[in-house]
Amino acid sequence: MMKTVYAVLFGLLSGAQAGYCFESPNGENELAPRLLGQPRHIQEQVRIEPGFEELMSGANERTTVYEFQQGKLKRVAHTSITRDVNVMSMLFEATFKVGPSNQRYGEWRMAGRASLDPTQFVPLSLNDLKNKPTEPLTVTFDAQGRLSTFKGVPLSFGPLFLNPLQISCTYSKAQGTVRELRTFNNLTRVEKVAQFGPAGRLTQISTQVGSVPGREKVFQDQIGEGYRAVETFQYSPQGKLTTSSYAVNGVPTTRATYAVDARGFVTSVIVIPQDAGKDSTETYRYGRDAKGNWTRLTLHVGTQLVSTTTRTITY
Repeated sequence: MMKTVYAVLFGLLSGAQAGYCFESPNGENELAPRLLGQPRHIQEQVRIEPGFEELMSGANERTTVYEFQQGKLKRVAHTSITRDVNVMSMLFEATFKVGPSNQRYGEWRMAGRASLDPTQFVPLSLNDLKNKPTEPLTVTFDAQGRLSTFKGVPLSFGPLFLNPLQISCTYSKAQGTVRELRTFNNLTRVEKVAQFGPAGRLTQISTQVGSVPGREKVFQDQIGEGYRAVETFQYSPQGKLTTSSYAVNGVPTTRATYAVDARGFVTSVIVIPQDAGKDSTETYRYGRDAKGNWTRLTLHVGTQLVSTTTRTITY
C-alpha cells in the first residue's frame, strides 16, 4: 500500500514534478498557487470520477480555499468527502500570522466525521474545528522573499497529507540551480535540483528519493527501493514550452507536448506513455481568465474523464 502511495506522490500521472522552492511549467508550487494579479481569495473544487478515487487519497470530491493578505498566504482549508458504502469527511485548516520580516508562524488543525447512513450525513463546518488541538507551522524566507525553510505538514492535499514535513531551499545564481530538500516522517528523503538556462527558463528537474540516513532498513521495509527521476523541458525559439520528457532510473516513461496560446499560457498538455506498463494517453485542458490564471482543468485518460477542477478567483 505505501509503495503505491509513494508512486502516486512522486511519480504523478504525467511525471510532472511540482516543487516548493521553484516554479515548474507543468506543476504549481506546492506551498500555495502563485497566480497573476495578486488574488485575495481562491476557491478550488475537484470532482473525481468513479473508479479514480485513489488519485485523491480515496476522496470523491474536495474543496480547497486559499486566502491571501497583501500577497502573502494567510489561510488554507481543505474539505474532502469520500462516498462509498459509508460517507467520510475531513476538514483541515492552516492559518498564518506575520512574524519577523523573514519568518511567519502558523498552526493547523483538523476534524473528521463518518456516517454509516449516507442519508444522515452532515457536512463538516468550521464550528467542528473548535476545541481541536493545533500543531505548529513555521515558514522562513530569504532576503529576496524566496522560501528558505518550511516545517509542519504538507499544505497541498495528497497521499502524504498530514505527515510531518521539513523543507529547505538553497539557491545558486552562479550555477543557475535551486536545490530543494524534503524529509517526510523522519524517514523519506526527497532531493530535487532544478536547473535553469541562461534565459531563466527551467530546463531540468532531477529528483532523488531515498531514506533519511540511518533509517534505510525501515524505509526498505515500508516503502521499498528509492529511485532517481529526471524531467527535461524544451522550448521554441520564441521561448514557448513545447515538450517535456520524464525518465525514472534512466528509463523513459512519459513524453508531453504542450499547446500554448498567444500570451504564452499553456492551454493543453498531452502526455504519451513511453513504457510498456502504461497504455493510455493523458490529456489536460485548461480554461483561463483574463489575467491568464487557469479557472478550469480537466483530465482525461484515453477518452475517459478522470477529474474536473474549477477555480473561483477573487482579486
